Amino acid sequence: MNKAFMKVPTIIRATILRLGAAAAGALLLAILACELANYPPTIEINVQDPTPLTGSTQTLTATVEDLDEDVVQVTWSATAGRFSKTRGTEVEWTAPDSIPTVPYPVVVTAVADDRKVRGLDSTQTTLMVSNDAPVITKFYSSSLFVYWGNLITLTCSAYDPDGEDITYRFFEFGKPEGTFNHVSPEANTATWEAPETPKAKSSALSREYKLLATVEDAHGYTSTDTLEILVFSEYGTIWIVDSDRGTVSKFTPRGDKVLTSPHSFMKPVAVAFHSTHAPSYFVADHDAGEIVKLSYVELDDAVFIISHIGDPHFSE
Repeated sequence: MNKAFMKVPTIIRATILRLGAAAAGALLLAILACELANYPPTIEINVQDPTPLTGSTQTLTATVEDLDEDVVQVTWSATAGRFSKTRGTEVEWTAPDSIPTVPYPVVVTAVADDRKVRGLDSTQTTLMVSNDAPVITKFYSSSLFVYWGNLITLTCSAYDPDGEDITYRFFEFGKPEGTFNHVSPEANTATWEAPETPKAKSSALSREYKLLATVEDAHGYTSTDTLEILVFSEYGTIWIVDSDRGTVSKFTPRGDKVLTSPHSFMKPVAVAFHSTHAPSYFVADHDAGEIVKLSYVELDDAVFIISHIGDPHFSE
């Protein structure tokens, strides 16, 4: 006897046997169709962070419903990243450590299977993986001016928006001529020693050098800032005092301006170099009745620190 027929309850089998062949067959098919009917499960994905950072881990949860109350198996996959496990309604997923573009789309797929005919359902969600580059808040030097062969100290203040560790690198634009002393990649300060003499073919008494600081996070994203440092020789250059315009400037014999003071003097009449306070100069301002000290230190984007250090009496 047909095995499918034997699965039908006894009272129904007796009823079928009393019916005619055609009616019995139709009734049997209807009963078997009901036995084979199955409602597929439905599934949705819930994420903790739709815009995760590279290397971060989060929990992905599948919400599953099955009208037949069947046991449903959930399987996970993704176009990038890695899972702690690939089966279950709750899994941990880790974003890739590096991404080719920012943001980078990762498609996550979850499949629900009740292991019956037409018992599958699947859904997808897209996570936009991102990473923020470090931010340099300030790159500055102990002085924007230095004599040939002397040292300056460079400081780079920076942070990473993602809270990652950052490293620093200091270097010179183009072919290096000076010498850096950087204790470790984690240190945000370094010293730069200007070359003893210009290494270019020209015998320039002054030259600007472009120094750079690059900050890098754990995933290779960087930010860079630059400084222009003037290296010059005290000897062979000359200060020009313009009493009418109230300015003092340093020039090379070729007429190239090396330095100029942003301080507006009333009537400057003399400039003196003081080696003890080098590199500093003293300007006698006749009409203001004072001596002003000029120092080559960057302070609030000024070329000089201005110190009024005396009220001398000038004789006509």
